[in-house]
Amino acid sequence: MNVCLVNPTPKKIIEFHGVGIPHIGLGYLAGYLRRNMKNISLLVIDGKYENLNQKDLMDKIESVKPDFLGITSFTQEIYDAAFIARAMKNLNKNLITCIGGVHVHGVKEQVLEEFEEFDYAILGEGEITLYNLLEEIQQGRIPLKINGVIYRDTKGSVVPSPPADLVMDLDSLPMPDWSFALNAKAFPIMSARGCPFKCVFCMRPYGNTTRMRSPQKVVEEIEYVHTTYKNDHFIFYDESLGAVKGKFMEIIDGIIDRGLNKKLTFDGHTHVNLVSPQLFLKMKTAGFTSIGFGVESGNDDILKNIGKSITTEKVSNAVNMAKEAGLQTSAYFILGLPNETYRTALKTISFAKKLNTDSISIGIMIPFPNTKVSEMVYKGENGYVKPNRKIKWDEFNKQNENPLRYKYVNYKVLRLIQIFGYIYHTMANFRIKFLIRRGMRQRNQILLMFKNLFKAKQ
Repeated sequence: MNVCLVNPTPKKIIEFHGVGIPHIGLGYLAGYLRRNMKNISLLVIDGKYENLNQKDLMDKIESVKPDFLGITSFTQEIYDAAFIARAMKNLNKNLITCIGGVHVHGVKEQVLEEFEEFDYAILGEGEITLYNLLEEIQQGRIPLKINGVIYRDTKGSVVPSPPADLVMDLDSLPMPDWSFALNAKAFPIMSARGCPFKCVFCMRPYGNTTRMRSPQKVVEEIEYVHTTYKNDHFIFYDESLGAVKGKFMEIIDGIIDRGLNKKLTFDGHTHVNLVSPQLFLKMKTAGFTSIGFGVESGNDDILKNIGKSITTEKVSNAVNMAKEAGLQTSAYFILGLPNETYRTALKTISFAKKLNTDSISIGIMIPFPNTKVSEMVYKGENGYVKPNRKIKWDEFNKQNENPLRYKYVNYKVLRLIQIFGYIYHTMANFRIKFLIRRGMRQRNQILLMFKNLFKAKQ
């Protein structure tokens, strides 16, 4: 059985996803299937990592004549995923297609109701579920009793499924297989899944319970990947790095004890409630070069109402701790949060400038499915105007045109505040090099941002 797993390439760049960094979900799926299924031929194609255009991606898929095509997708890329599945099915009528990723977490069985191009959808963590699905397919059976597999019955009706059970023992999973990313200079690594915080805009695909891998396993993976692929940088993909502080300190100690801090560098992002001066100093010793913080707003009332469990004072203290430890800092902001006004939006920009982090990201609120913000939007509550039309999935992007409209702010003005925020933070803090680097790296996205600004209504 020829199995092909794909991270699709979008037709147009609507967000920057870090080209050159392989997809961690595909790595875990490949690792699990290669360990447990010896009777399949597996090819992983990460279109973003390889920087493939859509035609080259589909040519590469077709070259292996897959029997099963699995595609992962963000919400804003689901049309691209469906286009690829449809094109491949047109070439092979017997091809079995499956969609996974965070979009399925948000819409569940709706994804099969909306897109006939997909035969199956995987809801929840995919390693064990995909293995079970492939086993059933190879035996010629319909996956009737597999939690996490949404399918169509013999009459063509979509059959819902509860999510796959969370993998509580993460050490039982093999480490990711990166054989599809031999030339990567940076690899993602995950020491935990799940996030204990309850932000209203987050889909929380890994749940609210933090599940840790053993520190020894994490350090062993770092050493193995470095030895095998000769990379020199790792990015921690934990949703809130250090959520289990004692375990994370053990990871840091393990990195230092093995001398990996003399060969490698690391970065990641965390929550301001999880940090301390001692932690940052230890991270710096272990080879961490930067740390990012989800700040979201410069207004304490908004921070309270969106469930961040932080204050601007805590944010300032955390950023200053990191700077004093010698770490570079990044801050991530969202405009258009519940009950946003011109005053609160400008206060966020002012706060971003005051923090003076080495880099920032300023996005516009997106009502991702299965979030509390999505409920507010479709009810027309908390400062949002209820949409008068069906929102298309490719409008769900943080940096460019999106469908949200507000009671207290004009959307076009909010876009101008977003652009002003980038320029103000950079110029006021004399970070010209950052502006040039970002402009060169994301020039297509920036051009699209300005284009959509002039197209936007209201």
